[in-house]
Amino acid sequence: MVEGTEYQLQCDVLNVAPVQNLTVTWYKGNETIKTDSYGDQSKTPVNKSSILTITPSSEDDGALYRCEAQLNLGPGGPHPSPVKTSEHHNMLVHLGTTSLYTLEMNPSRLVVRYGDSVSVNCSTSVADPEGMGWEASDGATGLVEDVTWVMWTVESLEDWDTSPKCFINLKNGVQHVETLGVTLYQLPDVVSISPLNHTGPMVEGTEYQLQCDVLNVAPVRNLTVTWYKGNETIKTDSFSDQRKTPVNKSSILTITPSREDDGALYRCEAQLNLGPEGPHPSAIDSDFNLTVFYKPVIRKCPHSFAGKEHTFSLDMNICAADGNRRPHVQWYLQGRLLNSSKRLTRRNSGEYVFTATNDHGTVNSTVNITVEYAPELICPVHYEGEEGKNHNLTCSAGGMPSPTIIWSKDGKEVDLPVRLTRKDSGEYNVSAINKHGTSYLKMDVNILYAPEFLPGENTLELSEGGDESLVCSAEGNPPPKLEWTYDDAAGNVNVTTGGRQSTVRITGATSTNTGSYSCTATNRVGTATRMITVIVMMKAAEPSSD
Repeated sequence: MVEGTEYQLQCDVLNVAPVQNLTVTWYKGNETIKTDSYGDQSKTPVNKSSILTITPSSEDDGALYRCEAQLNLGPGGPHPSPVKTSEHHNMLVHLGTTSLYTLEMNPSRLVVRYGDSVSVNCSTSVADPEGMGWEASDGATGLVEDVTWVMWTVESLEDWDTSPKCFINLKNGVQHVETLGVTLYQLPDVVSISPLNHTGPMVEGTEYQLQCDVLNVAPVRNLTVTWYKGNETIKTDSFSDQRKTPVNKSSILTITPSREDDGALYRCEAQLNLGPEGPHPSAIDSDFNLTVFYKPVIRKCPHSFAGKEHTFSLDMNICAADGNRRPHVQWYLQGRLLNSSKRLTRRNSGEYVFTATNDHGTVNSTVNITVEYAPELICPVHYEGEEGKNHNLTCSAGGMPSPTIIWSKDGKEVDLPVRLTRKDSGEYNVSAINKHGTSYLKMDVNILYAPEFLPGENTLELSEGGDESLVCSAEGNPPPKLEWTYDDAAGNVNVTTGGRQSTVRITGATSTNTGSYSCTATNRVGTATRMITVIVMMKAAEPSSD
């Protein structure tokens, strides 16, 4: 390509559907430079093209362009959305064979509103040209001799196909010509939203189309139409139409409104994106408020409701429904239509059906209604269980609503574990509470556990003739019985037992006291045995006086 000349790149997307979900994005390197989407509503595969207009400069030499086609299939579609990318287009930009005579135009590219005045200066660095001039459908100057600059001026630019050319004639007979890139634009006269093939309120769950009409805008290839729901962007359309003159364009948005869309504000916004050389005109938009008819929806209705008898009736805001149009509500019990203003008694407890009906449908909800009364607590006064085993310690309580049962010990609320330990023994306060009162009971809990020996020595060394005591201490619930087993050949061993401790007293130890002494602790939960080894150290014989 030649620097300063306008070109077009075309991205072809073949055999794609549905095209209304297609976007084509152009990239220069990693920079997004244009995005096109399509208002075509056909469902079968079609071919589509997107055109990118560029005017390369010397800095674009070697630039990589690519286009990317993506199907945006919404929250119900695959994630990530399917994408196909073209091969890269590597741009080669030449300065041209007459670069010594390059003409410089200021501005180098012109973006002007239809009917506005323009003024562009064309100059050269050649010191002594034969002359310069402008060729144009409006504002042509012809050859102006012996100048190094010349102005192209138009008081009101109205030629949509204008392509002004600045030329320089050299005295050696060479002529060099540069074309000024001109974009003539016109903002839309009108932007408006209207339902397509529909009038009046919409019905929930039905598919509709909104059409955004943009009238008398140019150039349409620079136009984007963006749809908003509230402040959320939901769709953007651009156009590949290459016509320069003003045209009318439409963008279609397909919606399936729900009840949440009633009163929603949709907006379409038309924007001319005129590039870095052009102005940034404000977007022109149009609003559309949806009115959606929908079948009733129950806004409030508990699964169960309880009240004190003689104090409430069905029409006291137990359930509420909404709909467009406003629904008619009724109550039924076992298929019978009820007088909803009548106060309920205990005999009226049961499963009720609340219904709401309008022209678009009927909805219903079931409510279990009961009367309320204070708790009645039933618990054992005493409970006894073994440590480490699952307990069956339970309390039952009647009441409406179902009361909360709270266990407390030593003034603190507790949660009973699945298996109780000895630390869980003690006196508990049990209370059952609902909004109508509290019931209290006290309970003694006794957790039994097998005997366990307290720490002590397992080996005892005695000196011959010495005295020593072997102590056996154990705890358990109930308190264990302690018994010793040993060989009393010397007859110098006595046993005393008191509380959870039993003592073997050896006096005047001899070698016959060496051996094993077993202490056994027993209660009705289990038995434990502890072995103590006694070693009597004999004195060395005294040497003979001989």
